[in-house]
Amino acid sequence: MLDFKNLRRPKTPNTYLLAPIGVCENAVPDAEPTVFYLKNAATLKADFLHIMQDQPRVSVLEDEGLGLELRQKTPLMGFPDFISVKFINLEEGKSTLAIYSRSKYGRKDFGVNRKRIELWVDLLRKNA
Repeated sequence: MLDFKNLRRPKTPNTYLLAPIGVCENAVPDAEPTVFYLKNAATLKADFLHIMQDQPRVSVLEDEGLGLELRQKTPLMGFPDFISVKFINLEEGKSTLAIYSRSKYGRKDFGVNRKRIELWVDLLRKNA
């Protein structure tokens, strides 16, 4: 599992990080995530996994506690992109998540990692 606390991002522009302030000590997030009300982290993870069933070319590589490691292959060439997710409990039954999406190959991702995360979080919001 990815250690978000000690995450160090590469200099290449082929990653996207969505994380609450303070979760990553060595990396600056590209954006902050949604807070989900009346949902604990375990429920948020279950909802996320349900959404993943309908996402094309996604495989769960690791499923441990409140963390996931996923791989999604690109449509044309089948290149692997890796996605790490951490589900976080907040006070009063609220939760959020951190997601780090990165391309294995290539220097640029043409916004694919950002679009993927935004789509998945949007689907979670609609499911809330």
